[in-house]
Amino acid sequence: MKNKNYIVLGILVVLIIMSMFSMVSAGTGGSPAPKWTDTFIVTSDELDEGYTKELTKKQRLRVRIGEKGYYVGVTDLTDSNVTFEILGKNYYSVITDSNVAMRVALVETQAILVVGEVREFYFEEDSYYGVSIKINSIEDNKANITIKKSDESKREIILEGYVNESIKDSILIKNRLNNSIEGGMFVFDKEHQCNFRECYEVEFTEKKDFILEPGEEKNIDFTIIPRKAGVWKFGIRGRINIYEAGEIKESIRPVFFTITLNVEEELKENITEIINQTQQTEKIFIQDKEVTIEKDSEGISILNTKEISVKSSLEIIEESQKIYIKTSDGNKEFKILPEEAISKIGEIDNIEIKIEEEDGEGVYSISGTKEVKLFFIIPISAEVEQKVNIETGEVISVKKPWWSFLAWGI
Repeated sequence: MKNKNYIVLGILVVLIIMSMFSMVSAGTGGSPAPKWTDTFIVTSDELDEGYTKELTKKQRLRVRIGEKGYYVGVTDLTDSNVTFEILGKNYYSVITDSNVAMRVALVETQAILVVGEVREFYFEEDSYYGVSIKINSIEDNKANITIKKSDESKREIILEGYVNESIKDSILIKNRLNNSIEGGMFVFDKEHQCNFRECYEVEFTEKKDFILEPGEEKNIDFTIIPRKAGVWKFGIRGRINIYEAGEIKESIRPVFFTITLNVEEELKENITEIINQTQQTEKIFIQDKEVTIEKDSEGISILNTKEISVKSSLEIIEESQKIYIKTSDGNKEFKILPEEAISKIGEIDNIEIKIEEEDGEGVYSISGTKEVKLFFIIPISAEVEQKVNIETGEVISVKKPWWSFLAWGI
């Protein structure tokens, strides 16, 4: 009996000791220290006017951009710079020759700014809303900063010109990431007012595809050629791949800026020159749509519709109100419009179309790039080419990358 009492007593002692250890562990462990010690709310009015605040490490601001709220916090600071953590994707601004801010997609959650530096941040890929942050001073482990809503007007260019007169500009791209980026640019119709090439054309005169290592920058020139009088709105987009360890870390397509193009009719001498070049007195139709033919200064034949102009090194002629192309197997009549030929290849970027000969037949040769998913996951650009018979509309050949069977959307 006495032994049983000792056993019970021993069990009670063990339980008490275990309970004490548990309490000590809970008391010493505690909850983890919060990442942010203070959060200051910036109102919309303060953000519009510019809000100045002293922040220490682990303090942050909450701002509302559009319908969403975002956080800008200080994670570290030295005597000369401040490290910010900014929620989500950020698109830093760079400047064109027209002094227009353009966002290059730089995906990072931290940014280091030095005293006196001003930088703009955009929180959404297609958004025109953002903030500018300036480091005014750093004293006593406090950073004096000013945060302000970015100027939306800086992301729109307003240009004026005449039909068929070139307008030139350029884009400066800077890579502030620690990763290399690969990208290219193309035009998109912002408000679907007028088909591309009918009312305007945009040509990137420098290499459109580029690779930038960390810290590098590049100027990319482009030329706008108005084709029709009116007011046209369109945008310039980017295709940006961000690499890490030789592989694509992320692929995004930000809007860089939009353009409003005010176009007046061409000068009288230009009209006279076009009339002399076409030398046509009667209208010609293909599939009930009016077409014209002309030659440029180098003797290249051009087939024009209301939607598009297509060049050919072969001679295009008009006979008895019909249009033909001269091939090695005789004249071949145009019965299919270039727009119909393009529709057969589906949606592509950087489209190029020309008229050429294939086995004695006249064909539209259409090429461009498609954004596809390799292995149904990895975003990648694929170059495609398709040839369509100008008489029958038959697709006579299709060229795709050898790996196209592994991709979706090609």
